[in-house]
Amino acid sequence: GGCEGGRGRGFTVRRLSRASDASLYGRCLGLRASLLWPRESPPPSAADYDTADGEATFFAAVRCTGQGGEEEAELLGTAMLHDGRLRQVVAVPAARGQGVGAALVSAAAEAARAE
Repeated sequence: GGCEGGRGRGFTVRRLSRASDASLYGRCLGLRASLLWPRESPPPSAADYDTADGEATFFAAVRCTGQGGEEEAELLGTAMLHDGRLRQVVAVPAARGQGVGAALVSAAAEAARAE
């Protein structure tokens, strides 16, 4: 599950697996599209997403809102790591100033060092 941890921050950062975190991964793509490209007309389709998405590692900052599991996790932000480069870090407006972006950057940097 993704609702453990958080070290007192009120949220935790998860490294996503497309296979086991498919729902949350899809929510991350939607959040990214809505916050990074909100004024595009027409909005980007799945085919328009960066081809790096399939190769990248995604991270999600989540706050648990219930019994656990992806469906119960409130998505606060996301980031992607591709070829050792951090890209497209976003946090929902209500979560800004709470360390979400910094936690995403830290998790991605740790993963990049381990690669």
